[in-house]
Amino acid sequence: FVQLYHGAGSKWDSHTKMESNHSKLCRQVDLPIVGLITDLKARGLLDETLVVWG
Repeated sequence: FVQLYHGAGSKWDSHTKMESNHSKLCRQVDLPIVGLITDLKARGLLDETLVVWG
């Protein structure tokens, strides 16, 4: 089990300016998530790895 965490506090739990806040956060994690999935696939581990984002 490996858990990755992004940000201090709970920036994803926003109740105001959700669209702008989440757009900014998505841009920050987009490439790292692609990198993780690409690496898992290249190593043959993607088929046996459950990736949950949320």
